[in-house]
Amino acid sequence: MADIAYSSCCVNEVGASRVVNCAHTRLNPEASMFESNCADHSKLSTMDCPPAANVGIHRDSMETSSSDRFAALSSIGEEYICKDKLPLLLKKKLAPICYVWFEPSHMMDIEQQGIMKTIYVNKIVQAGCTVKILMADWFLQRHFKIGTDLNKIRNIGNYNIEMWKATGMNLDKVEVVWLSDELNRHAVNYWPLAVDVSRKYSMEKMASYCRNRTYGPQGLPAAEIFYPCMQVAAILCQKADIWLFSMDQRDIVMLARDYSEEINRETKPAIILHSILIQICYVFVLCVLSSLVFGALMVILDAMYP
Repeated sequence: MADIAYSSCCVNEVGASRVVNCAHTRLNPEASMFESNCADHSKLSTMDCPPAANVGIHRDSMETSSSDRFAALSSIGEEYICKDKLPLLLKKKLAPICYVWFEPSHMMDIEQQGIMKTIYVNKIVQAGCTVKILMADWFLQRHFKIGTDLNKIRNIGNYNIEMWKATGMNLDKVEVVWLSDELNRHAVNYWPLAVDVSRKYSMEKMASYCRNRTYGPQGLPAAEIFYPCMQVAAILCQKADIWLFSMDQRDIVMLARDYSEEINRETKPAIILHSILIQICYVFVLCVLSSLVFGALMVILDAMYP
């Protein structure tokens, strides 16, 4: 038993009464470098020091998970604004806040606004983000066919939510935020920002952002001209790390980016622009037509040069 040496040490921490007992088993007496002192414990295996070992393990797992989440978000977008912020954001925050823009529609398109929106939102949820759908119900009052009844507009939004349920959206992990409620609570912040946006740009530029062209250039309502200013204010007022828009909202997104740069805004959210179904179908049709044309050319060449 003379060849076996046992040593123990106690580490006392200031303000704590925890005692860590350390023991060495079957140490070689000729290896004098392994003496019984507390400094030698840093040289032990990771099994003897689980807290130190876990630091590296957790760091690797966080890096892996953040890279996986970044890959999931990258699979959604066709275009990105401030994409370089996403990797760092996902490493710093385990659950970044992602807002999804949506205007209630009384003629909701089941493919684009139903199925495709469900696919994108579920991917964001799987990426670990805190998802909030901003229902821009207040803006629907500018629609001359719907009117200014917010109760009626909210009923339209509730029908849209029911369609998302039918298409399989994970609404248990999604918060629906109504813009009308947000404006009532934060009007003092929202309206000065909307007015400031309107001061930065000309009437002609604002009119160029209007998507509704059914009125014609002479009959364009002032509500449509002021709408881009209100939308930019709604985007920038929310405490969002990430925004999700469809490509048909790209002009408004670029206006929000330009305004943020002009006023030297410090906090700029990362913005993801996803494809709309029309573009996806267009690409699919082009692929089918190109394959058919290629096949026809091969048949002609085979006939000409047997």
